[in-house]
Amino acid sequence: MQSRRIQKHREVKALYLLFSLVILFLFSRTLAVAAEEFDCGTGKHDYAAATKQPTEEEDGEMIYTCKICGFSYSRILPATGHVWGEWILDKQPTCTETGHKYRTCIRHSNDPHTEEESIPAPGHSYKETVTHPICAENGFKTYTCERCGDSYTEPFGEALGHHYIESTIKEPDCEQEGEKMLTCENCGDTYSEAIPAFGHSFSGWIVDKEPTEEEEGYRYKVCEHDSSHIVAENIKRLLPPAATEPGIIAMTESSSAKQSSSFPNALDIILVSIILATAIGFGIAVYQDLHVLRWKNKEAISYRDWLKKYGW
Repeated sequence: MQSRRIQKHREVKALYLLFSLVILFLFSRTLAVAAEEFDCGTGKHDYAAATKQPTEEEDGEMIYTCKICGFSYSRILPATGHVWGEWILDKQPTCTETGHKYRTCIRHSNDPHTEEESIPAPGHSYKETVTHPICAENGFKTYTCERCGDSYTEPFGEALGHHYIESTIKEPDCEQEGEKMLTCENCGDTYSEAIPAFGHSFSGWIVDKEPTEEEEGYRYKVCEHDSSHIVAENIKRLLPPAATEPGIIAMTESSSAKQSSSFPNALDIILVSIILATAIGFGIAVYQDLHVLRWKNKEAISYRDWLKKYGW
């Protein structure tokens, strides 16, 4: 039992010795590295820090002292209570994009620090404008953002259509067209149209001079729309009256008035043919009757006997 304890004690002592050797090696290694890293002459100090914590009203302090040469310096730790300056806007928000602003604590100008915030996008603010429908165009509403100018439209009423009022610019007459102007009483749109000429409307013939066998007559007719429009013509001279024989019916004044004086019609030809045939027959009868008389013997023979004598 005792030998075991002695054996165990020796093992622990050996482990402790080994551990000490390792610690010593590491410490010596650290000192060697430190000696290489720090060189006070070149400004490579091995500082130890001492801190005075700040309060809301008073600054704190951080003091750094070189463990090798004793050189030291300090840095102010600002008080935790801030005195902020005005917000500075470095990015203006738009209707659809966020902005950005910041402010700086003015309590310690030697160690300034800032606070920043995002500014939310406010969204569009639309103003409505109404364009009422007119004759030829539909109406619509326009929505325009007062911040960024973005806009869109939507329908508002259908086109009204024109309502034209006529006014005469130039009156038409018998021969020339007139002109009228049509003006929309809603929008003022205008266009013109021709007014057709209405043509002549003449009165009946007015005989100013009756024709005779020696001279032509004269007649005219006047347009009822414009008395300056006159149509006139001469009336041909009258023909001498035709000779008539007993048994021939003369033409009445009414029938002769219906015939044309410039060219014989069928009735004229028939009448002239009858007159000629009658005249020829009468002449032959008279001629034959004259030859029937016997002047030598002072003896007369009738026309009927003469016909029987010669076998007629």
